[in-house]
This record gives sequence, C-alpha cells and structure tokens, in this order.
Amino acid sequence: MRFLFVAGVLALSGGAAGAASLDALSLLKSINNIVLNDLQAGTETEGTVYVGGNYSGAAPVNSDNLGDATVGGVTGALIVGGSNGGAPNVNNGATVIAGDNNGQINANGATGDNAVTVGGDNNGFVQTAQPGAISVGGANNGTLNAQGAGSVATNTGVTPSVPVAEMIALFQSLSLDLSLLADTAGAFASTSDQNQLRVTSGSETIAIVNTTSALVSNGTFLGVNDFAGQTTIVNIAGKNITVGANGNNNEPNLLFNFFEAETVTFNRSFNASFLAPFANVTLNGGGVNGTFVSFNMTQNAEIRPYNDANLFGGDLPAPVPLPAAAWMLLAGLGGLFAASRRKTAA
Repeated sequence: MRFLFVAGVLALSGGAAGAASLDALSLLKSINNIVLNDLQAGTETEGTVYVGGNYSGAAPVNSDNLGDATVGGVTGALIVGGSNGGAPNVNNGATVIAGDNNGQINANGATGDNAVTVGGDNNGFVQTAQPGAISVGGANNGTLNAQGAGSVATNTGVTPSVPVAEMIALFQSLSLDLSLLADTAGAFASTSDQNQLRVTSGSETIAIVNTTSALVSNGTFLGVNDFAGQTTIVNIAGKNITVGANGNNNEPNLLFNFFEAETVTFNRSFNASFLAPFANVTLNGGGVNGTFVSFNMTQNAEIRPYNDANLFGGDLPAPVPLPAAAWMLLAGLGGLFAASRRKTAA
C-alpha cells in the first residue's frame, strides 16, 4: 500500500518529481521493457530493458535495431538501478548496473558499444566483446574479461545515477492521471461477444475508453476501429487481471492502462502497449509486440518491438502544470520513497 499512497499524491501532478529530466512519452518510445522494481527474466527482450530494482534470471537482451536508451543521464541497452544476480546476455548495446554484479554478464555483438559499467563491486563474471570497456566503481572480487582492445578499470568510485524513485513516480502518476479521464466522443469498448472484442475510438485525436477486464480476459480481440495517427488509451479497472484473450493484431497506437491492478497475468499473446506500474506482472503465452511498464515482472514470454524497430507509436494527453511549491512537495515525497526503499533493501 506504500506505493499506492505515494502515487496517489503524485497523481495530482500530471507528471512526477524529476519530470524536468524524464519524459514519459519519450521513454515509452525508446524502452520496450520498463520494470520499475525487480525483473525475473526467463525469456528474451528484443529491444531495451530498464530495471529499477534488481535483475535476476538468464535471458538475452537483443537491440533489434533499437539504439541504447537514456534514463536521466544513464544510457544503455540494459539499465539496472539495483544489483545483478542473474546472467543477462546483452547483444549490441551497453550494460549499466548501478549496484553490485553478483552474477554473469556477457556483452556481445559486432555493432554498438558493448561496454559494461558496474557501480558497486564485481563479485561475479563480466565479459565484453570488442570494443567493450569494463568499469567497476568498487572492488573486483570476480572475473573481468574485456576482449580485444577493451579497457578494464576498477575502484573508480563512480556509481551511475539511475533515477529509480523518479521513474516510479513518473509512471505511477501517469497511470492515475489517465484513469481520471472520461470517455471521449464516440469511443467505447465492445465486450458482449468474446469472439469479437474490439474498441471503437471515435473522433478525438487521443481517444479515451474506460472499461473492465472483460475486454481482455477471454476470446479474441480484433483490434481498434480508428483513423490514421489516432491514439487510443483504454483504462481497465480491476485489481487482479488475467489476460486470456488473443490480441494478435499489431496495435502500435493502443495503450492499455491497468491503473489499479495489483497482479496481471498474461496467458496469451497480445500486441499492444501496457501500463501496469503498480502490478506484479507474470508474462506467459506468446508475448507482446509493444512497450510494457510493470512494477515487478516475471518474464516467461518475449517483449518485442513492432517491425523490429518501433515501440509505442501513439501520443499522451498534455499534463496540467503545477505551481513550484507543489513540485517541491512531490520531489520531497520521491526522496522519502527512495530512502524507505533503501532501508527495506538493507
């Protein structure tokens, strides 16, 4: 409930603390697997991955024609705000671990910067392909192998500044802000026939539809009736949601917002973008083509970009500016959250 309380206050903002340096739309268009806390990776992400907490599991991160993403001042194909206890295999992109490396990191690929940066100690194994340099902020208690001309530096004292609390605030407040929007003219969800589930977007450039999990729980989702360039945002109520409907049509301009979900389980493939920043998500089935935001993720299916290069293609409603005093309050709450999170982790 701590996360719900913090986000509930931040929802007043139309943005979040740190919004001057973080833009939700830009992030949705550049990172297709955004996990605000911990990721248990069992299957590959084709694209880029952000993990605010800890990474575990073993799975490839393949750039798939996407460049490294930037979060705050940190750039990489895999960005982890906590520690690595798994075995990521990162192809054609940089790896940034703000905490310790307690696992095995392989950075491969013939293109891109295959560098690995560890902010804490290296207690495991790191190997990079040329020209990947290795930088460790603390001590090296394991193995570092920079192939070719890659350099190795330890005890640098440099810890990447990954904006973990700000990312949580940004996406949780975005989700709650979107949930407050009313249906736009002519927009509605059709759920009476499970074999013909669909959304009609009406006439607005950004369409808003408010509905229940009946739209995605079972049957076949046929897609969105929209016009070229239109964005459709579907707010789905419910705390425990199971996605059992097939959504095989690629819908790059469709964003589902699970604004109050505590658990979301995917059992089928569904090709759209999803915002579930409060939820423990289990991704099974055939995976997702699009951008996915979760709080915790157990990933047993792929997350992929559309056409090997494109993520969420839509737009977001403009936020309402807040007075400076309100931004200061929100920034303070973000700091309290970060301190609480560090204390809990310890």
